[in-house]
Amino acid sequence: MPAQIKISARQIMIISALFTVGSAILIVPSGMALVAKQDAWIAALVGVGAGLLILYMYSKLAALYPEMTLVEMMETLLGKWLGKTVGFLFFTLLFINAPVPVLFYLGNFMTTQMIPETPILAVNILFALIIVFAARLGLEVLARSAELLFPLFTLLYISFVGLVVSNIKLENVQPVLEAGVGPIWPAALSFFSTVFIPHIILLMIFPSSINRSDQTRKAFFIGSLIGGLMLVVVVALTILVFGPDLTARNIYPSYALAKKISIGNFLQRIEAIMATMWFISLFF
Repeated sequence: MPAQIKISARQIMIISALFTVGSAILIVPSGMALVAKQDAWIAALVGVGAGLLILYMYSKLAALYPEMTLVEMMETLLGKWLGKTVGFLFFTLLFINAPVPVLFYLGNFMTTQMIPETPILAVNILFALIIVFAARLGLEVLARSAELLFPLFTLLYISFVGLVVSNIKLENVQPVLEAGVGPIWPAALSFFSTVFIPHIILLMIFPSSINRSDQTRKAFFIGSLIGGLMLVVVVALTILVFGPDLTARNIYPSYALAKKISIGNFLQRIEAIMATMWFISLFF
């Protein structure tokens, strides 16, 4: 990566927040409710705590090699050829486990929930072209676009939460810890592995491409914490509104949650709010 490409700590905070939310905002609540039932929100909080620990490890690694990307760290630690080989395998596995499933989620969501008559391949190709175009424009452009879109994302998120609150039923989260703490751990592990472990890819830009490296660690933590807490709220809302059984049976419970919004019989069926939020976070 060219040395002149630099982004601010604020931009890395925003990118971290959007990266944390990612595809998880639609797919995480279902799996967690299946395992932890009405205690899925507790498992999500535990997952956030565990996630902050892994982020601390990432930040320590970055502090040891402040001018290097992840691949350069591998070459330094393992030697040139072994480091390049491990880096190649890492990104091969990353491609299989990140862009490929994300494109599938996007295409499956669009063709099952919004535009069922459109071929899934057309949706995937269109979104992939947007990603390639953004990648060609470079990191600085991507970071500035994150700054522009994050206020919109935040506004939509607050609107979504505020409009859904009237549908919550506290009895859906009772009794608390009915099955003990046993189911909490696998659900928290699921949350943690989906939401926080992929942050290692951010070491490609953190901290080597940041203007103020002394502020980077704090920004990285704050952004990831904001994204993690946003997900905790979404998990809690799906349980509070639908209950654990219906949440577990729904592939996209947070999108179904948006369909529940109805204010005075004139403000309803605004699930496009959730879809727009998801497209923004999925893009980053």
